[in-house]
Amino acid sequence: MRLFALCAFLALLLPCRPEDVMTFYGGAMVAMRGKNCVGVACDLRLGHGPQTVSTSAKRVYKVNERVVCGFSGAVGIGQQLLAVLGEQERRLRLVGGKDMSPGATSSFLSRFLWENRGLPCEVLVAGVEQDGTPHVCGMDSLGAKVSRDDFVVTGTAVPSLFGVCEASYKEELTPEELLDTLRSCMQNAMERDCLTGGDIAVHVITPQGLVSRRFPGRLD
Repeated sequence: MRLFALCAFLALLLPCRPEDVMTFYGGAMVAMRGKNCVGVACDLRLGHGPQTVSTSAKRVYKVNERVVCGFSGAVGIGQQLLAVLGEQERRLRLVGGKDMSPGATSSFLSRFLWENRGLPCEVLVAGVEQDGTPHVCGMDSLGAKVSRDDFVVTGTAVPSLFGVCEASYKEELTPEELLDTLRSCMQNAMERDCLTGGDIAVHVITPQGLVSRRFPGRLD
C-alpha cells in the first residue's frame, strides 16, 4: 500500500511521462504568413521530460532557399523524416533540375506520414511558391494537412501560442514586421509553458531567400 502511494505521488510530480512522446521532448513552433513572405519561429529547448538536456536544439531545417520544415515530437523520427525528404529533394533536382516547392514538400511528407502512420511526430512546412504566394501547412502524425491563411502552430505550447498569435497577427505583414511578431508571439507563449525554453530561432523566407535570426529566451 505504501509502495502504491509512493508511485502515485511520483506520477503526480512528472508533468510528462516517457510514454507520452509527443510532449516528452518539449518544444513548440509557429509558422505565419506575411506579404509575399512567410516565417517560422521555434524555441531551442530539448527536454527529457521536465529535465532540460539542451538549450540549442534544432527544430527547423532548410529544405531549399524557398522551403523550411520543422518537426515536433520524437526527435529521432523528425531527423529520419528530414533524411527521407532530403533524398526526395536531391532526386527531383537531379531529374527535373528544380527544387521542391512548398506545396510539393507538404504533399510528400503528408503521404509519407500516412503510409507510415503511427510515427510520433508532427510537421510544419513553410515557404514561398514560385509566384511569390506564401505557404504554411501543418500536419499531424497521420499526415492530415491543415493549411491556413494566417498561421499554424504545433508543440507543447499550442494553447498559449494560439492566443498570442490570434492577438498579434495582422494581414500583409512585411518581412521585418513578421520577424518581430513571431519573436514576440514565441516569447510570450514560452512564459506560459514549462516544456519550452532556451533561445528563440526565427526564420523568414522571401522570394529573395532565407533569413535566420536568434533571440534571447527563457533559460530557467
